[in-house]
Amino acid sequence: MTTRLLAAPLVTATLLGCAHLPVPRPGERPHFGQEGFQEPTEVPYLPPPGKVEIVRPRPSKLKDPVWVEGQWVWTGARWQWKEGGWEDQPSDQYYAEPIFVRLDDGTIMYVPGRWTTFPQK
Repeated sequence: MTTRLLAAPLVTATLLGCAHLPVPRPGERPHFGQEGFQEPTEVPYLPPPGKVEIVRPRPSKLKDPVWVEGQWVWTGARWQWKEGGWEDQPSDQYYAEPIFVRLDDGTIMYVPGRWTTFPQK
């Protein structure tokens, strides 16, 4: 069975004049059977294109601030936009971006973005 990973473009517009926006540390999603694995959800159609977001100033109270982009989230009946924002990056976690996979039969599977622990090897 082959699958195709579908792009889920999310656009972030920064009006702060900064050349570098700190983003979460990336990592590989946990696979089936690993701690932290997240079961995909079948969705009837892809979400709309991502929205343009204005990056607000960094909050001074965060220890390790990173910008997490907004994303479309499936509510069970429709797509709802969840705005991006500054978050404190947990030292023992990384941010797994949302993914969409179209199976050979046309079924679309979705896994939302979220903070997760590094999989145990």
